[in-house]
Amino acid sequence: MSIDFQYYSLLVNVWLLTYMATLDELETRGDLTKVTVRLTFPDVTRRSLYVSPQVRDWIQKDLFELAAFEQSNIAPRMQAFALFKMFISGEALSEGEMFRLMLPLESDIYELKSPDLRFFGWFYRPAVFIAVAADTMERVHTVAGLSSGYVKAVSLARDKMDLDPPKYIEGASVSHVFSV
Repeated sequence: MSIDFQYYSLLVNVWLLTYMATLDELETRGDLTKVTVRLTFPDVTRRSLYVSPQVRDWIQKDLFELAAFEQSNIAPRMQAFALFKMFISGEALSEGEMFRLMLPLESDIYELKSPDLRFFGWFYRPAVFIAVAADTMERVHTVAGLSSGYVKAVSLARDKMDLDPPKYIEGASVSHVFSV
């Protein structure tokens, strides 16, 4: 049996040119970080949450310096922990209060929310959210155009990310992307 090495070489080169990374590979390269929280029952992880290096750095540095906008709210770092824990464990999140599909709807960009925090990203697969931008509620509501700017920034980051296609769930219902 003979092997046509020229044909084989062409196949390998085409594969290399079209190869896209998995979430695990992006995490290994440092392009994404999987958020983990300690759960009472670790085997009940129902959803996955990944963050970009910018969001990871924001969480590790800026988040700990923030104070709650309303004194009656818990500290923003605790809000983030509670939101992440609810999301990862598969608890129901209330639409409008804890997440929303941003405009334009066809962009399929979501905002995960706590009283003081906003995390912007998309659903790569059902129950797999990738956040590439984060900010405070106060800034998002007071800086003109910031919210729509985050939609554009997330869309651009998603387009540039070396992910296995499809890169996001297009036009899926809320119940589909939040399924567990």
